[in-house]
Parts: sequence; C-alpha cells; structure tokens
Amino acid sequence: MSDRLFDLRHDILLREWEMCDGNVGRLDGVLFVMRGWAVTVAAAMIAYAYTEGQAEIARYLVLPVGLLWVLDGLFKRFQRIFIDRNREIHRYLSSAQFGQDVERGEMSFTTPLMALRFRGGTWTERVADHARCMFLRNVSLTYLPLILAGLAAEWIIPAVTA
Repeated sequence: MSDRLFDLRHDILLREWEMCDGNVGRLDGVLFVMRGWAVTVAAAMIAYAYTEGQAEIARYLVLPVGLLWVLDGLFKRFQRIFIDRNREIHRYLSSAQFGQDVERGEMSFTTPLMALRFRGGTWTERVADHARCMFLRNVSLTYLPLILAGLAAEWIIPAVTA
C-alpha cells in the first residue's frame, strides 16, 4: 500500500513539475506579446501626436504603457512563483533525500503546493513583490524608455513641426 501511495505522490510531483515548466514558457509568450503591444501603442500615440501636430497627446501614452507595465509586473511575479517551485522540485528530485524516500517508500516533500504560493504573505508583501517584479531590469528596460520617449516627444514635436 505504501508503494502505491509513494508512486501516486511521485506522479503528482512530476505533473506539478511539468505544469510549472509549461506555465513558465506560456507566461514568456504572454510577456512577449504584452511588450510588443506596449511598443505598438507608444509608437502609434507618438505618430498620431506628430501627424495631428498636438504634442500633448504623446504624454498620454503614459497611461496605456503604464497599465501594460503593471500587468507585465503581475505576470512576471506569477512566472517567478512557478520558477521558484520548479527549482524546489528539481532540487528535491536531485537530492539524496529523494533517494532515501524512494528506498523507504515515503515522500518527505509536500506536493501539490502551487495554490498556496499565490496567497503567501500579507497584502503589502504581495504588492511589494509585485513592485520588485515591475522594476526587474528586463521589465523596466522595456517600459521606461517608452514612457521617456512619449515625454520627450512632447518637447520634440513642436520643434519639428514649427
């Protein structure tokens, strides 16, 4: 009976590992598309401000690009949760503890555990983690230049169109 329970838990662990890995890849695709939309929106708003000769329109790109930045940070936070869990499972499966668990027929690793990760910490801790994810280098280097380009366009467009 113990072997069947171990096999079941091992199977659940492997499925959770596959799920984490799949979600990391899926979220990479979502983030790529989201960043593409941020570039598209910023370029479109700057082009519209230029063609209409209304430079102040360019400053409003801060709103949609900022919203996409907040969403990007949220999805990056989710991705990091999956990456952390993926690493925990990998460390366990490659540890001596896993070998001992196989010999004993009992698993000392808790699974599934993903649902608890999304609710971990207080509200302020989750918001702080979200902010940290927004300001990761690969995230902020996408959105800050777009926002700065919109703000710079507000000063450049009048000089070019005059």
